[in-house]
Amino acid sequence: TVEEIDEARNFIGSFDEASRRSGIYVKMQEGLDKFARCATGSVAPAITGIDLKGNSVSLNDFKGKYVLVDFWFAGCSWCRKETPYLLKTYNAFKDKGFTIYGVSTDRREEDWKKAIEEDKSYWNQVLLRKDDVKDVLESYCIVGFPHIILVDPEGKIVAKELRGDDLYNTVEKFVNGAQNKEMCFLTNKAVGWECP
Repeated sequence: TVEEIDEARNFIGSFDEASRRSGIYVKMQEGLDKFARCATGSVAPAITGIDLKGNSVSLNDFKGKYVLVDFWFAGCSWCRKETPYLLKTYNAFKDKGFTIYGVSTDRREEDWKKAIEEDKSYWNQVLLRKDDVKDVLESYCIVGFPHIILVDPEGKIVAKELRGDDLYNTVEKFVNGAQNKEMCFLTNKAVGWECP
């Protein structure tokens, strides 16, 4: 999380002068800078890919919604085992300010399209351009697949490393929590009550 990174920065900032001049200290700072860009609580880095119709679709196109970002590729059996959980979550919350943005790193477009057809994963799917794959993976600190995160309506990462039933439960918590706050505000605004 952003808070944990700040704690680590404060800790290494307390090192003595000689330690802070070392190459290892510089590497620690670089590592913290890298992880700060993809930590829970940070703004989700930009992603743009090509959808099934050949249109350019960006993660920013979904501002105002909760977005489950699913990094995957057709040959990843672990990625595809998450599809039933993704489908359950998508169907439950797609009409409640939520969507899924599937981001594929497949090299062959036909493999990507075949996997979507086989899995019936017809939410927002994009294929990254080959030249963009490395930068996107680095900007999200991805070292393995699947890599599934939840981005809030303002574009901040609010949950990471989601799998199985945790996908549904996490989305439910955030989406229903947001709806409860909105309903509380609308209901109680006139009488001046405070919402939790």
